[in-house]
Amino acid sequence: MRVIVILTVVALTVVLYLIRKARQSRDQEPKRLFSPTTRIPGAPQWVGTLIGIGMGLLFLGLGIWMVYMGVVGRSPAATMPPAKAKIILMMGVLFAFGGIQAAVKVILGDNLPKMVDRIMLSLFLVVLGIPFIAIPILDSGGISSSVSVNETVVHTSKGSSVGAVVFMVVGVLCLVGAFWPWRWWKKNR
Repeated sequence: MRVIVILTVVALTVVLYLIRKARQSRDQEPKRLFSPTTRIPGAPQWVGTLIGIGMGLLFLGLGIWMVYMGVVGRSPAATMPPAKAKIILMMGVLFAFGGIQAAVKVILGDNLPKMVDRIMLSLFLVVLGIPFIAIPILDSGGISSSVSVNETVVHTSKGSSVGAVVFMVVGVLCLVGAFWPWRWWKKNR
């Protein structure tokens, strides 16, 4: 709980800093002699920044909660087997990393160095690909779907190995895609 409060305070401090910098830069801009006749109304830039930081913190909080459930091995509904706890843990890391990455990209915007942007994108694709590869390995029965409410099974269906193969292929494609931001083969031509 303390972590969420600290992250919220940090996010609000950053947003207030960005708003102040935007006002300072707006005050320093030279005045225009005329204004365009057709102006499309829109929200100020700080609104988009605030929404982006809020979404990043939402994903970060969800990721932290999923990591906690994976470590403890219990969800609010039931106790999880060790394989499912590992899957939840990996998905929590994915959500948390995505939340951090979104907040960094929203805060820094165009000021983010290209090298840092490439590293973040590659890491995201690796973190995204690992659960897709691990889920079929940890859940050897194949990808299945079921619907339950408070441990009362409403509908269940047995998955096939086709779902596991599709998950594995998507994971491998994500890992291969992690090299895409670097594109060293394009620089030689």
